[in-house]
Amino acid sequence: MDNKKYKQSQVTRSPRDTLKLMILQRWNYVNDALEIYYKQQAQGIEPFIAPVKSGVIALFNQIRPAILGDKKVDHEQVVGLVFSKNFQDLEDGFNELSDWLYSKGLLKFDELSLYDSTDANEEDEAQGL
Repeated sequence: MDNKKYKQSQVTRSPRDTLKLMILQRWNYVNDALEIYYKQQAQGIEPFIAPVKSGVIALFNQIRPAILGDKKVDHEQVVGLVFSKNFQDLEDGFNELSDWLYSKGLLKFDELSLYDSTDANEEDEAQGL
């Protein structure tokens, strides 16, 4: 069997898809931390806010250059919410970040292929390759 043709082919992701995966991982971490927080609260245990706070700050830091460059965002409000010690502010900050990420298509799962996947050039262009 000739392995040369397999060595030449490779699967790649567009930079946008890679960024999207990194953001989704961070976003899921915050959702998991919120779930644990609410579970502790429901059990009558004093909830531990540190995972929520660190997750929201890490998510913000990951997208900071893009969100601070967006003129439609009230930067002082977002920074105030994200770096707050108050749980409700942190949750509001996370919701603000989530809404912004969704509006930019970085949390969307409902995207359909709008290109001919049998045409490699058209597919590469659509994927940003």
